[in-house]
Amino acid sequence: MPTLFVLIPADRELDDLLVGAPTRLLGDLSRMRFQRYPPAADREHLTSLVVSLGGRAATIESISVARCVLHRSVLGAAGAAAVSLCGGIDVGLEFAVAAGASMGAMLGVYHHAALPVHLRAPVADLIQAAEPGDALVHWAGRDRDTLQQLHGLCGRAGLRARLGD
Repeated sequence: MPTLFVLIPADRELDDLLVGAPTRLLGDLSRMRFQRYPPAADREHLTSLVVSLGGRAATIESISVARCVLHRSVLGAAGAAAVSLCGGIDVGLEFAVAAGASMGAMLGVYHHAALPVHLRAPVADLIQAAEPGDALVHWAGRDRDTLQQLHGLCGRAGLRARLGD
């Protein structure tokens, strides 16, 4: 989904960008998903805000939750079945497999939460240019033309902006 990321310096406001915008553009923007991140103390702080609040528009997950849960469930079920068949657990194969799969699924969720999250290239570029007190905003929607018009407004206003897909 096309996304526009804009870096708002500490001494500027988002309203400065939107004051001169055509009414049609503002109407189109109102139908898009909008996210404003709080002002950040430094680049690392802005990075942590984007990772925790950004969602799919700003970040890329290395492995999906479903893949982690499925993988750990299969491993848990196989391990519990092996222990049950070797006589280490005397509860029955069906119970051992179900319990192993359940525990594996819980470990899969935990494993996914511990995986690193990567920033999309447009966001990473803007974060490298950020100064203390800067804030980041983004719009996401299917209408790329509207985002390109807004990107042009950002350029005329002297704001750093990046388009991403």
